Amino acid sequence: MLKRQLKTRVTALREIFVSPLYVAIAAIGVIAYYYLFRYLILSSNSGVFLLTVPIYLVYALVVTSGVLLATSIHNLKTHMQLSSASVEEGLASAITPLIGGAIASCGCQFSVLASFLYLFGIGSVQATSIVLLLNAYQLQLMVVFIIVNLLLLYYGLGKSSQMRTMKVLGKSRARS
Repeated sequence: MLKRQLKTRVTALREIFVSPLYVAIAAIGVIAYYYLFRYLILSSNSGVFLLTVPIYLVYALVVTSGVLLATSIHNLKTHMQLSSASVEEGLASAITPLIGGAIASCGCQFSVLASFLYLFGIGSVQATSIVLLLNAYQLQLMVVFIIVNLLLLYYGLGKSSQMRTMKVLGKSRARS
């Protein structure tokens, strides 16, 4: 059963990336997310690209986010054709590199993060504790963000294969 589900999702991924449009969207997404990530780190470290997590995690997060962006745009287009739109994967593909960039920049984003936390009624002592907690577990959080992207990709590809089946069934019923 799991093998069959995985096969249908891989087929859905192949069908999406056969189109040069979705390959271009993924490539643009990867480049944009990388430069967003880089900007967050450079702005917090006085212009020095100093990572406190392994670079391969940065690349993995950026690539999974770009692929997730392309598949979510494909799913959104297909959903709109079937009259029910959903954007959860696209939102996640944009949020995970943004948060990951803030976490990987050695906690120097404290002022930005603290001011955001103040909006939720969190005081300076609690904000400092949260930033220290994020710094202590930044490697694990980056891995969690990559896993979240992969799970959303798996979910989105399942929806894509279901939509493909619905379109095929709709075309065969229209011919009858």
